[in-house]
Amino acid sequence: MRTLKLIYRASVGTMLLTLIHHVYGAVIYESPFRLHVAYFAIPVILVLVFTYRFSVKRLQTGKGKLAFWSFILTTILISVGAIGIYEGGYNHLLKNILFFGGTSRATFDRLYPPIYELPNDLIFETTGILQFITGCIALYYLLKLRKKFPVNLYYKQPEKTG
Repeated sequence: MRTLKLIYRASVGTMLLTLIHHVYGAVIYESPFRLHVAYFAIPVILVLVFTYRFSVKRLQTGKGKLAFWSFILTTILISVGAIGIYEGGYNHLLKNILFFGGTSRATFDRLYPPIYELPNDLIFETTGILQFITGCIALYYLLKLRKKFPVNLYYKQPEKTG
C-alpha cells in the first residue's frame, strides 16, 4: 500500500502544481484562457482523492476495484500523460532546453506558436517543469506497483474443481 500512497501523492501533487501554475500564468500574462486548465484540475483532484481513499478502504470488493482502476486510469491519462509528459515535458522542459540551447527562432516558432510564452518568468517555468518531475514520479511508482500488487486485481482466478 505504500507504493499506492506514493502514486497518490505524486498524482495529486502534479494536479496541484497545475492548478498553481495555470492560475499564476493567467495572472502574470494577463491571459484568462489559462484558467480552463485550473478549472479542469479541481475535479481531477477530487476524483483522485475519492477513488484513492475509497479503493484503499475497500480494495477487495468490486466497488473498491472499480475505484482502484479509476484512480490508476486517471493518474495515467491525466497526471502522467496530459499534465506530466505533455504540459510539463513538452510545454516547459523541452521548451526551456530548446530556448536556452540556442535553437533557431524559426524552429522554435514552429514548435511553439505565439500562444506559448518564451521563458521569461522563473516561477512559471519552474512550476511547469515540476509538473513533469511529479508526473514521472507517479509513473515510476505505477511501474513498481505493477510488480507488487496481487494478481486478483487484474483478473479473477479460476475456481479449482475437484
